[in-house]
Amino acid sequence: MTDVFLYTDHAAFLCESENMEHDHYGLGRESAKCPRCQPLVLWDPERVQKILEHVAAHILFDKSLNSSLELCGLCLRPTPNCVFYLRKGKGVGSSCQVDLKKSRCPNLRRFA
Repeated sequence: MTDVFLYTDHAAFLCESENMEHDHYGLGRESAKCPRCQPLVLWDPERVQKILEHVAAHILFDKSLNSSLELCGLCLRPTPNCVFYLRKGKGVGSSCQVDLKKSRCPNLRRFA
């Protein structure tokens, strides 16, 4: 089943089927697979490092990808489809963290 996007002047709406399954991040199972690989390569959503490694291999070595596009390192969509916002971590010595509430990407996961 393919998702249907409806666009207006100011908003985009995603229509899903009632039986579409979601993982515990609320994302559809479609985002738990590589968008380029045939045969299908499924990702374990808990292993974000492996997703990054897999997508990076496509970006570096897949000659069919348009190298002039800035591709997302999680899903291979071109800029500006995916947006990542950073926020200051809690505590004095904490580093920046990805703001999961503001950021958007179909493969957005919590980075450990």
